[in-house]
Amino acid sequence: MRRERKRVLPNEPSEKYWSEAWEKSEYTIEEKIDKDRWHGLVYSKQLPYILKLTPKGSKIFEAGCGLDQWVIYLRSVGYDITGVDYSEKTIARLREIYPQEKFEVGNILDLKYSDQTFDAVLSWGVVEHIREGPQEALRESYRILRKNGMLYITVPAHRMLQTFLCPLVGIKRFLRKNGP
Repeated sequence: MRRERKRVLPNEPSEKYWSEAWEKSEYTIEEKIDKDRWHGLVYSKQLPYILKLTPKGSKIFEAGCGLDQWVIYLRSVGYDITGVDYSEKTIARLREIYPQEKFEVGNILDLKYSDQTFDAVLSWGVVEHIREGPQEALRESYRILRKNGMLYITVPAHRMLQTFLCPLVGIKRFLRKNGP
């Protein structure tokens, strides 16, 4: 049963922030799909898991889709996928370019879908932007997932690890170079 309590994304980043960020992207959607080896989703570590663990024809939801290369690609290989983003301007642009795809404006903390609607939920680098933490976004993702559905989620943990390790690496280099 869908909760009626209205929630909003906390503080910044705002809809304006994301609209501007996606508008200024240095990559085209095509580059984000398969033309760029660093950012192309066909080269991603996540794609093989989705293709292996999520049967073709599955109903997939992408939370915080941005330029939405995942919707475009996964639909092309046989999935029923919907992308939702906070940025109205970005979704309007995507609808113009790809009118056959399912793009919607929405808040990942308050989704309009019924319980157990999707077989899988994708969330790539989204929940870490919520100041109060990822709990509400994860609860909402769980709510819309069918029983035994798959939640695919990434957060930029490597950056956090680098933040802690870089000073240690610097100290190690200093000690090695200068002695104890």
